Amino acid sequence: MRSVVSLFSRVWGKENLDVKHPLHSFKSQKSSDCITNTIKLFKQYDSIKLLTEDVKKKSEENSTIGKAFKEGLIPKISKPDYKNNLNTISEINSEIEDIKNNLAKYAINIAEIVNREVMELKEVKDNLLSQKLSLDSRLSRVKSDLSQNKSIKSKHLSPLTKFFPDVDVDRIKQVEIFHSKITRILRKELKSSEVELTESLQKITDEINLIDQKIKSDITNIDNPNTIIDRVYDLSKTHATASTEIDYFETDTKIKTDLKKSKKLLANEKIRILEFIENILNDKAKRFVSKIYNDDRRSPTLHLGQNSYSFEVIEDTGTGKAYSNLILLDLAFLTSTDLPFLMHDSVLFKNIQNSAVAKLVDLYEETGKQVFIAIDEIQKYGKDAKSRLEKRKIIALDNSNVLYIKDWRQ
Repeated sequence: MRSVVSLFSRVWGKENLDVKHPLHSFKSQKSSDCITNTIKLFKQYDSIKLLTEDVKKKSEENSTIGKAFKEGLIPKISKPDYKNNLNTISEINSEIEDIKNNLAKYAINIAEIVNREVMELKEVKDNLLSQKLSLDSRLSRVKSDLSQNKSIKSKHLSPLTKFFPDVDVDRIKQVEIFHSKITRILRKELKSSEVELTESLQKITDEINLIDQKIKSDITNIDNPNTIIDRVYDLSKTHATASTEIDYFETDTKIKTDLKKSKKLLANEKIRILEFIENILNDKAKRFVSKIYNDDRRSPTLHLGQNSYSFEVIEDTGTGKAYSNLILLDLAFLTSTDLPFLMHDSVLFKNIQNSAVAKLVDLYEETGKQVFIAIDEIQKYGKDAKSRLEKRKIIALDNSNVLYIKDWRQ
């Protein structure tokens, strides 16, 4: 509460006298903290506190699973992978159900399971062979380019001088040097491509050999009942892996969705509360302006955002009116909340019209709350205001009555 009420002690030397930032207790204070303090003053912070804690909790959950993905502690898959896993599990469930329902038949005819697995392997092998053919073709072209990539030597062109005495031999040499540089660059790139293609080709060849060995092993074990067990085991492993990836993907998606919803709920609640507070304060300020000036003068407008605010004074840039608006905003807070007091130093009244200050004295008194003000030359504000101030005064200082025992002016 202390951090909230200190704003309304506007005394010379403090940093809360900036009329453009009336909710700042000090210059470096974050605008978001000013907004939070305002909400607390209106006793509207409970719902925001709960929603903020919920957002914080979900943000921590999102951060935790994000770090686990990043460190490779749990598998992270994309949405297409997620859909593929769903299809894979559906296919595995169907095959396992088929094996359960036809176990007796499979025990007699093992070849049906083996053939199914061999067909799957052949499909993979056909795809690899297609890639191998493409790589073979590209590698062949690269090797051909390397063997033909030779520059022309200037000595081979020297016989031209016999037939063309005017030929520019030096120019030919320059062309030869240029061709040599280009050739070196091209050969370097071609050799790099040759190495990459050779490595890729070897990798695919190894994969094809492994598939061939697997096919051979399956065909060899066609009469072995363990084939059923092996097939079910492989399916179970694939099912478990896909299920785990699906679970983590769905958990991650749910956490992100829940976090987004929580942030939206918090933002909507904050906007609702700030609009409620904004309307109260601006309505109060408007009524106070009418009482003070008795004309069609436009009142200041406070705009409250979720993390920032603005205090708009239209068509009046004078210091007196600016401080008058600041005082009226404080009075709006005082009369709309449980704020216990106001404290306004004499600097705020210096440039305000005398008649306006007299009416401010009336407003201070009407609040029924404690208001501490320091004010000079009270006689210039009229008899009624002077009488009220003298009646309410706690201390009066003049040339004879100083605040301290020592007169610091001497």
